Amino acid sequence: MTDRSLSSLIDLLAETVAQTSRPVSDDDRAELLVLLTLVEHQAADETLSPTQERRLAIAVHALAFVRRMRDGERLDDLGPEVFAEVPEERLRDVRQMLALYCTPRAQTPSETEVLLFALHFEAARQSTSALDLPA
Repeated sequence: MTDRSLSSLIDLLAETVAQTSRPVSDDDRAELLVLLTLVEHQAADETLSPTQERRLAIAVHALAFVRRMRDGERLDDLGPEVFAEVPEERLRDVRQMLALYCTPRAQTPSETEVLLFALHFEAARQSTSALDLPA
């Protein structure tokens, strides 16, 4: 996805949350462009082609994530049974992706954040696999 396509996705996200108590700011847009570029590269590395709806869902999560990181907020820890639902390789790949975003900002994502992003990739993988089923 090009920067222009990502900008269009961010515009769609901004329209979607415009009437909320916290519309998308210029700072949000800049951070989203960085993070969503990493997400797109990760999806390409995994040969995933998320639908526009899935991309928007990831963008909504990415917006909440960049705000939590900027505001120093952390999500509650989740139990190990939830992590068992996602292959360790996917968690590892997402940790690496988020480190590319967080390290230059002197931030560290929680394992809950890693899991939530990994679940987006898992959902994209499952929907892609469903499309590959014989008719």
